[in-house]
Amino acid sequence: MKLLLNKRQMVLSVMLSLTLVAVGAAHFRGEGSVDVVLPVAKGREASASSPVAPASNVTGTIDSLNISGLRQNMPGVDQHAGQVFASKSWYVPPPPPPRMPPPPPTAPSLPFTFVGSILSPGSDKPVFFVLRNDKLYEIQVGDMIDSSYRLDEADDRGLIFMYLPMNVKQTLRIPG
Repeated sequence: MKLLLNKRQMVLSVMLSLTLVAVGAAHFRGEGSVDVVLPVAKGREASASSPVAPASNVTGTIDSLNISGLRQNMPGVDQHAGQVFASKSWYVPPPPPPRMPPPPPTAPSLPFTFVGSILSPGSDKPVFFVLRNDKLYEIQVGDMIDSSYRLDEADDRGLIFMYLPMNVKQTLRIPG
């Protein structure tokens, strides 16, 4: 077992030594140059007349290249990529409140003013006098006024009108 471990260590150390010798030889021969590949605009095709130049022939250094300018011209690349320390907000505004439905329509207030009442001779039905604007109406229970109001009931508290377009009952108080 000890012999197997020694063989393994020996094989690994020989491989490491060979790797280091190969890298060193390549470096001293000048084979370690870096090729810089520049992007080609859309619609242009790479031609043999414009080969890729090795880094030793490029004037300036790689640090002086405008990498952010290259990133802006590349389609499909997020413009904010690489901004690791940019401020970010997780705030999401709340949704707007739901719209309330419009209130149901209501009948207009009664346009009548109570003037008085009288019992007609020979009839047990009273006649009521109501005023609307400058017009005096003489009505009994069941009569219609201007095809929008009907007198449905009359008692000691008031006259109960039905507003016909909306089927809403309204009470006109009798004073006294």
